[in-house]
Amino acid sequence: MVQAPPPRTPVEWAEANRVLPPGSPEPGKFRYSRTPYMRPLARAFANPSYSRVTCVTGTQMGKSATFFNVIGWRLDDDPAPVIYIGPTQSNIDKVVEPKIKEMIQECESLERKLKKEKGETSKHRKNIGGVSLRLAWAGSATELASDSAALTLVDEIDRPDDNATGEG
Repeated sequence: MVQAPPPRTPVEWAEANRVLPPGSPEPGKFRYSRTPYMRPLARAFANPSYSRVTCVTGTQMGKSATFFNVIGWRLDDDPAPVIYIGPTQSNIDKVVEPKIKEMIQECESLERKLKKEKGETSKHRKNIGGVSLRLAWAGSATELASDSAALTLVDEIDRPDDNATGEG
């Protein structure tokens, strides 16, 4: 009988699986030793005592990378639908989606689970092991209202387009 591996945190998942691609500030295996102050944030997402995790950080502190680690961990170790909400469609298209795509390509277990069937995966929706990762933005109530998720990550909440109406 095969035993399931012990549960791990997003920190453990990232350090075991995440590889930063060439062109990254520090290509190679992801290391939280570079941003040790982000470990408690990542671990909070695996703690069932919390139903909401809120953080306030400065720019370029590792928060988005930690959010991506949480996404990878959730899709790989505890599969459930995830929605990531960025401030604008431009941010999703030009920054977030390429980084998510790189993370999936550089992580063997996620790449293996990525559905490549037509219609299953697009720029704003990835189907990984039968579980949806949705990339949306704050300026579109339609984008935000179209899916349910077990985990919703809202990044850059202070930077949505002026047309974000508060709906969604």
